[in-house]
Amino acid sequence: MSLRNQVEGTMKDVFLKDGLAFCMVDVGENIIVEVTEASQKSMCLEKGQRVYCLFKSASLKIY
Repeated sequence: MSLRNQVEGTMKDVFLKDGLAFCMVDVGENIIVEVTEASQKSMCLEKGQRVYCLFKSASLKIY
């Protein structure tokens, strides 16, 4: 696996719905990161935390 896309940001908010956690992250622009609710809990993702988002460009969705 090759992850070349990395951004650092701050968690602005977390929304839970249907077993998923949608994390709003400020990386200079706001992005929404989707993880399972179980992953959100195990990583203790909370508002105000500094996080690193690692992603493959194929998983990126632009609206």
